Amino acid sequence: MLVLGLSLPELCGRAHGPDTASIALIARMTAAPDSARRGQIDALVRALKIAGIWPKLAALYLTAAHDAQAARLNWVSGSHDLTEHGALTFTADRGYTGDGSTGYLDSGWSPVST
Repeated sequence: MLVLGLSLPELCGRAHGPDTASIALIARMTAAPDSARRGQIDALVRALKIAGIWPKLAALYLTAAHDAQAARLNWVSGSHDLTEHGALTFTADRGYTGDGSTGYLDSGWSPVST
């Protein structure tokens, strides 16, 4: 009988440390995420890469973060981070709330000029 065992970290490449895109993203966060959140960030980035989605993305925002600054980051690159305008409320792990006209987030990205 042949038995083959692979762990999820081995399949996702985590046996060799975090992905370089995860490391770069976390380095741009002014408030460092805890180790559990770092693992979740890395797992998502790796899953998007394995699925072939990551290289197709120009921007990705996950606003339900541990910190307001981290919630405004573009996960794919260091450009086009979100900017707060007007009256917004940030709640950790929930994201931003506003009325959409006097309070909103702007990436500054224009698909026509980029």
